[in-house]
Amino acid sequence: MTPARFAALLSASSLSDDWYRHGYRHGLRRRYHGALYDPSPGHAYWIAEHPEADPPRQRALRGYRDGLAGVEPEIDSRS
Repeated sequence: MTPARFAALLSASSLSDDWYRHGYRHGLRRRYHGALYDPSPGHAYWIAEHPEADPPRQRALRGYRDGLAGVEPEIDSRS
C-alpha cells in the first residue's frame, strides 16, 4: 500500500460511524505498518469472530477487518 493510498483511505474513513471508524483505522494502520503496529495477541482478537459482542463492538471488528483488507470504508448512512 502506498502512502498516498493509506492517507486517502484514512481520510475516507472519517465518514464512517465512530465504532466502525475506530476499528477501520486500527486495521488500516496494521496493514500499512505491519506487525510492528499491533503485536500478534491484539491482532488475533481483532480478526476473530465474536458473536457475543454487542452491535457497536461488532461494527468495530468489521471495521478492523475492512481496514486490514485495504477496502474502501463503509459510509455512515445516518449522517
